[in-house]
Amino acid sequence: MPRPRLLIFCLLLVALVVAGESRAAQAAASPSWKQVGEKYCFSCHGAEKQKGDFDFRPYAEKGFTADERKAWEKIAELLESREMPPPKAKVRLPEEQRDSLVQWIDAKLAGSEAGQKNPGRVTLRRLNREEYRNTIRDLLAVDFDPSDFPSDETAFGFDTIADVLTIPPLLMERYLAAADEIVAKLLGGKKSAPPSESFRRIFTKLPDAGAEGKVARELLAAFVPRAYRRPVSAAEIERFGTLVDAALAEKAPFTEAMGVAVQAVLCSPHFLFRWELDPDALKPDPVRNLNDYEIAARLSYFLWSSMPDAQLTDLAARGELLKGDTLRREVARLLADGRAQAFVRNFSSQWLQIRAVDEVEIDEKKFPKFSAKLREAMKEETRLFFAAILREDRSLFDLLDADFTFVNQQLAEHYGLTGVSGAEFRRVQIPHGSPRGGVLGQGSVLLATSMPTRTSPVIRGKWVLEQMLGTPPPPPPANVPPLEETKVDKDASLRVRLEQHRANADCAVCHDKIDPVGFTLENFDAIGAWRTQEGSNRIDASGKFADGTVVEGVAGLKEYLKSEKFARAFAQKMMTYALGRGIERADKSSLDAVQKQVAAGGYKMSALIAAIVTSDPFLKRKRDVAR
Repeated sequence: MPRPRLLIFCLLLVALVVAGESRAAQAAASPSWKQVGEKYCFSCHGAEKQKGDFDFRPYAEKGFTADERKAWEKIAELLESREMPPPKAKVRLPEEQRDSLVQWIDAKLAGSEAGQKNPGRVTLRRLNREEYRNTIRDLLAVDFDPSDFPSDETAFGFDTIADVLTIPPLLMERYLAAADEIVAKLLGGKKSAPPSESFRRIFTKLPDAGAEGKVARELLAAFVPRAYRRPVSAAEIERFGTLVDAALAEKAPFTEAMGVAVQAVLCSPHFLFRWELDPDALKPDPVRNLNDYEIAARLSYFLWSSMPDAQLTDLAARGELLKGDTLRREVARLLADGRAQAFVRNFSSQWLQIRAVDEVEIDEKKFPKFSAKLREAMKEETRLFFAAILREDRSLFDLLDADFTFVNQQLAEHYGLTGVSGAEFRRVQIPHGSPRGGVLGQGSVLLATSMPTRTSPVIRGKWVLEQMLGTPPPPPPANVPPLEETKVDKDASLRVRLEQHRANADCAVCHDKIDPVGFTLENFDAIGAWRTQEGSNRIDASGKFADGTVVEGVAGLKEYLKSEKFARAFAQKMMTYALGRGIERADKSSLDAVQKQVAAGGYKMSALIAAIVTSDPFLKRKRDVAR
């Protein structure tokens, strides 16, 4: 073919391909939800039936709307999990169409507003109890115990979630009393006493006669920005300065007058909350970059559960936090600091749900070897183990299957490990073939997922699905009797009794997914000791999972979990903890990017943390509604 004709042919071919892609994109961008509903959905979620109290018709008529995003997220999840249409449906939804529908919903949820993806928005976030205590420590060098504060609410498994960190009246009373107590400590125990060393570290000089007001404002100009974790205006400083003036006018000593201002700062919403308010919310751009101070606070509360230190604040002031590799270097610095133990303690205990260990009241007649000291040893093992994974920058998969752990003599004997004596914890190698490597074989996890008198494959299976795979089962239907109330053979093994329990069709919907996973941990008894028998019945620790995989015991479960599914679920848990909000369908592309970076970084902990703090949801926010 002559060259000009060949060129024209190629151009025509490209045009046809582009046109085809455009038509395909248009089709994918605007599926006929009404036709989809009529063919696959309305028989169960339409005029005659509304299973699960859900009528799909209004959504199919209107298509996606932003105010109904939660419903569309659920629709996408049900389609993606293949729960809807159910496998037994008469008319099967083709996989290609299913994928297309899910992609369309995800694109809508991601929200290409003004050409930018939606990074999400975090509600104004209160300091939780741990953050309050650590912030007081780092701001004022005062050790304050907030244990009489009301317990923090949790959501998505964590107590860092902004939406549930409200201020009930009782907490406000506690804040007022706490501010008074903290200032008393700052002033040396009594407001009339000489200032403590703590005081002189924060307020670096005392005034000459007649200069009290001027010096007070100088000291406040240095203190208030640290307390607020951002620059402050002259007007803000002046408001506190007038409190000092008023106290001085009442003949209060200078230190006591300054204490009044400090109390006011500690009760301010700007101290008690982590503010990320949009200064120009009326602008049309729906997404904004967080400023350096806001990012510094996000980073320090993520890894330290406390305020930014002087170096982070200085970088923010110079606008250098996001330049080059500075943010990644700061991550490494913060993790190497002793204050990172707060991350080890708070994240690991909540991810693994081992705070529940203290709530399990083990029947000591049935388990005479159990004691409060053993319970504490189990918790310490997990803390030391997670700290080592983090410190040594090991693979995420080492959390599941490692060749070492930390034990003292009591815990070693409980596990059947030899060569350990004394109450001191030490690092030990796990013998080849031992089930103890990784969190699945640790007593804290096994105890937290048990009942007082027996194991619970249901609790353990649900725990694995939710914490390890990120696929929590739905809540149980109403009016389903617990296992003990069903008519089963009391002498049968727990496995057989659960199988009889699943004969109830309402139970089987969830238990067919949960129980087989929990069975793989049945070689561990309620307090985490290894066993091969349950009474007169030999333990069968096999399970056929929902995807058809047959898994044998804890070793098989570890191998099953060492996959992209676990890496993604773990990344999602850590992002939730770091962001202070739940991860939504709109975050899917950001989570995909994080997962890709983690894989490229060899699945190391440092790769995950760096990927999270450099992600759009961490560095940006969707603007608040215009005020």
